Amino acid sequence: NMENFDLYKFVGSLGLFFLGMVQLENALKNIAGRKFKNFLKVHTTGKFKSILSGAFVTAVLQSSSLVSLIALAFIGSGLISLSSAIGIILGANLGTTLTGWIFTYIGFKLNVSHIAYSLLFLGSFLYFILEEDHRLREVARFLLGFGLLFIGLEGMKESMSVFAQSFDITLFQGHSIFIYALVGFILTAIIQSSSACMVIVLAALDNQMISFLPAASMIVGADLGTTLTVFLGSINGSSDKKRMALSHFMYNFIVDVLVLITIKGFIYFITNVLNIVDPLVGLVAFHTTFNLLGIFIFVPFLDQYTRWIESFFKEEKIYLSNCHNDEKIVVIDHALENVEKETILIFKKVLRFNRSLFDDPSEYQKFSLFENGVEKSFRENYYELKSIESEVYEYVVKIKQGATIDTDLKRADQLLQAIRAFVYSSKGIKDVQTNLNSLNESTGLLEKEIYHFTKDAYQKFLYDLDRSFKDDNKIVDISILKKLRDDALGLNRQLFKNLRRLEVKNSENGFDYSSYFNLITEIHTSNISLLRGLEDLILDRSKAQHTLEHVEVI
Repeated sequence: NMENFDLYKFVGSLGLFFLGMVQLENALKNIAGRKFKNFLKVHTTGKFKSILSGAFVTAVLQSSSLVSLIALAFIGSGLISLSSAIGIILGANLGTTLTGWIFTYIGFKLNVSHIAYSLLFLGSFLYFILEEDHRLREVARFLLGFGLLFIGLEGMKESMSVFAQSFDITLFQGHSIFIYALVGFILTAIIQSSSACMVIVLAALDNQMISFLPAASMIVGADLGTTLTVFLGSINGSSDKKRMALSHFMYNFIVDVLVLITIKGFIYFITNVLNIVDPLVGLVAFHTTFNLLGIFIFVPFLDQYTRWIESFFKEEKIYLSNCHNDEKIVVIDHALENVEKETILIFKKVLRFNRSLFDDPSEYQKFSLFENGVEKSFRENYYELKSIESEVYEYVVKIKQGATIDTDLKRADQLLQAIRAFVYSSKGIKDVQTNLNSLNESTGLLEKEIYHFTKDAYQKFLYDLDRSFKDDNKIVDISILKKLRDDALGLNRQLFKNLRRLEVKNSENGFDYSSYFNLITEIHTSNISLLRGLEDLILDRSKAQHTLEHVEVI
């Protein structure tokens, strides 16, 4: 009987599910500071820590699907390794067996939907009231994603509840254990909850609608059916996310097939060795026992299993730079020339990045670091610069491992310093996007005047910096570099004069000028980083005078 099946609710809940996954993963990427990463590494490093973490969290949340989806988001954000994610899955399979024990002994199942709605309210409220650069805004996004994720799951379950309630298990009496396992698999796949399937089977067993053997077979099938939730979460995901979904399915499939083949031995152990008479207790004990046994079977081979899973979904690495760390470096001079060319390209990209903010400081702006490239947000372009920096760094490390001449090693370090300085320059500009946007959106005449002056003066400095490169991409005279240094100092003085004007207005009208102070400080720091990067790029530091060693913010 499917006449009351709410298709619209199911489809809408599926949309919430996917939206929650996206929000959760993006939040994890942005809040994954060093401490948070270290916390995850500490609690998921090693086989037993990952398994225990997965079991504990699942026992608390009462949803192996939710824990697996969080692990999927973690691996998609690069916070944990594939081996750690597999360990969490093994533990989640064991932790979810607690539901049966709770239902059997207490008579109800822990429901976290109220918590999910509370998190959805708290997350959306904080996300709405906090400014873009507030450190808690990504935490709010995480809570929002968590709430959407679980509410989506709950909605899918509820929309299929009429199917589960009208499902007549007695229709399959007399069939083989494999048919019952298939029924358990399909039922769990539809209602998206092995725990809900466990409740249905326990109720049927308690009412003597089915015997112990078919009930146990259905629980085995439900154990496999719960893997489809992670499969949904891995759609259009990275290779690691697909590998995790595959590892989840393959682990459950192997364990469940072994259990079905030897199921009568398991039942003998439960009834005769453990002497459990109550069929409900026996069923949940069976569920816990075969999941625990699966862990003991897999743990010794977990490293080999992980390597086997990693052989799937191979994809060619996409490089953003011309420095590929998987290529064989034969001639060191040629490799250094390649790094030098890439350093110049990074310099040009950083200039484009910095200039783009002043073209349009709005958070909705889109642009590309590459000619005719795909337009991305300001934040996405910054992380692309960081990725390019990382690629070149790995390439230079490989050069240094093969270099035998001191001058080559020094030049490699010099170029790395230049790249770090350039990318650090972009970080300073990224950090003042909110400050500049606030000044741009101000309605005061003085603020508007200062915004346009700051924009024009800064754009001119970047233009002069870019124009200083000749056709051979070299600055021909150190004096040009010194002049650019003087121009940076002059620009800083001009911007501080504007700050004085804002200070006067502040004393009269209560205007907050601290935002502009932060803006001009970061502009100057960014400009000096650009010049120091150029110095490393074009000068032989063993011979040239350091022209920028003592430049300070005025």
